[in-house]
Amino acid sequence: MNNSVPLILASKSKPRRDVLFSAGICPTIRVSNVDEPAALEREATAMGVAVSDLSVEQRVMILATAKAEAVHQAYRNVAATAAAAHGNRIIGYPLKAVAESSEHSDNAENTGDSASLEHPRITLRADEVQSASDVNTRDFSGITIPTVTESIADFVDGEPSLTRAEVGPLILGCDSMFLLDGECYGKPHSVEVARERLRAMRGATGELWTGHCLIDFATGRIARGASRATLHFCEYSDTDIERYIATGEPLEVAGSFTLEGFGGAFIDSIEGDPHGIIGLSLPLARRLAAELGVEWTDLWNVTRADQEPDVEHDSRTGAAKPLPPKENVHQPGDGWIDCDCGRKHWGTNGASGVLLARRSEQTGEVTHVVMQHRAVWSAEGGTWGIPGGATADGESPIEGALRESYEEANITPEFNGNAHGSEDLRSSFANSCNSSFANIGLGLDLTQYRQTAEDLLFNKSLPGVLNTAKSSFALDQNSSEGEVMMTAMGQGKTTVSPYHMALIAEAVANGGTMMQPYLVESVTNYTGSQIRKNVPKSYKKVMTSDEAAQLKEYMTAVVEEGTGSVLKGRSYTAAGKNGNSRVQYVRWRKDTFLVYGIYKCG
Repeated sequence: MNNSVPLILASKSKPRRDVLFSAGICPTIRVSNVDEPAALEREATAMGVAVSDLSVEQRVMILATAKAEAVHQAYRNVAATAAAAHGNRIIGYPLKAVAESSEHSDNAENTGDSASLEHPRITLRADEVQSASDVNTRDFSGITIPTVTESIADFVDGEPSLTRAEVGPLILGCDSMFLLDGECYGKPHSVEVARERLRAMRGATGELWTGHCLIDFATGRIARGASRATLHFCEYSDTDIERYIATGEPLEVAGSFTLEGFGGAFIDSIEGDPHGIIGLSLPLARRLAAELGVEWTDLWNVTRADQEPDVEHDSRTGAAKPLPPKENVHQPGDGWIDCDCGRKHWGTNGASGVLLARRSEQTGEVTHVVMQHRAVWSAEGGTWGIPGGATADGESPIEGALRESYEEANITPEFNGNAHGSEDLRSSFANSCNSSFANIGLGLDLTQYRQTAEDLLFNKSLPGVLNTAKSSFALDQNSSEGEVMMTAMGQGKTTVSPYHMALIAEAVANGGTMMQPYLVESVTNYTGSQIRKNVPKSYKKVMTSDEAAQLKEYMTAVVEEGTGSVLKGRSYTAAGKNGNSRVQYVRWRKDTFLVYGIYKCG
């Protein structure tokens, strides 16, 4: 079933994944990370109503659409970034180096040509006498590894890719809510809320609504719909409620119950679609796929044999290997392939990832490489490796590498087809444009720059009763241009505590005056008489009122126009500045980011 249309599920819900897998579909999981209350408030504001005025159907459809669209945008970023990639890929053959070490004497001459695999000079260490069957992960430091260089264009030519697909992948977003006595219920999250809801549901009848949004990545077409099922609950006891809560199951599910778990026994009857109660309606998903011109059977990519895998055992001890956590499920492309070299390689479509490296400014040599520590239950668990994994169906190696970089290292590719362009200070602030601030930093007088930072209490003790570390501002006249640029972007060696940032933000809101913080407003005795009261008083004027007003305007623009737009349109006015650091792969730089892929040995 390699020619199937890939399905991307915008959810980490195990029941949803299980429903699909049992129906012959192994989805790729990409969590949307949608702020659900913000999404509802934003749409309600656009409609001119309050969130409480939205029907349960409107709510689940808003959230399902928001989740699907968020993942759709993430994949658009991946595809655009991959399409902009250029430069070379370097292929290394460490096993060939070890093999050839036994065929050539120590005085074999090095040709000096990195692309030549004829007679590379091999540096051996004592541990290299071990055979490949004795160890899984090997240390190749000290070994001269033969390499071959090829262009990225040749690397991806003819390979499947998101941008070449005529249909798919399909991106599915879902959201569920429970309607009882006119009230909409999502996940309770707490024991107290779950207990209250379960008592209200006892012997009652309610409706479970699930919104679905399906997007075809190739065409951008969208199909949406909602499923509904009526549930009749039995007269369960208080003991049943407490024991059910103790399982933990009702805390993180819509309506505080499940059909397929411990809660199923308390549901007397159902009218409607039972799969929708689990969180994903198969009949509705099939109809939505048909609206997009996709046959349901075109999504099948697993067999009955895949659904009943054999237990994997350690090749040396014969013991069953540790099982992965429940959250770790099989995804398209996962699996071992037997290579002609006699070894197994991970990824039925190959493996791919991003190698994040740092080079010395003086020598150009790679000095640091980002690595991850593999979980004990994973392949070669407990060892260090490069972030990456199996390339999914329909992905090019670069697209797979970008997706894996997000999943393994939380590096998010962002690409909108162009740069911010020419921006003034206000728009640079609102869009958090690192390039603008890096350039601004280079034009500043470093002595005045440092003095301004110290006026804002960097490198100084902070007022208040909390014991906090000093924030650090390290620039001086001896700082390099790179340090200046990184500091101007809010990175580099600069450190600041959340407490300190709260004091500065408070000063901006207060016209430039930082107040003396206190934790307790007043103290009363047992009779209710006040024996002490803290009175607000100023601590220091850290900026002029004009400077504070200017900053307030810029911080408002962050919310209204820029990176903090998730807070736009709420019932209150917000201003702020995001503090995240994102890596933008506007283009591939061969000195910074490398893509790797395993397809064959040679």
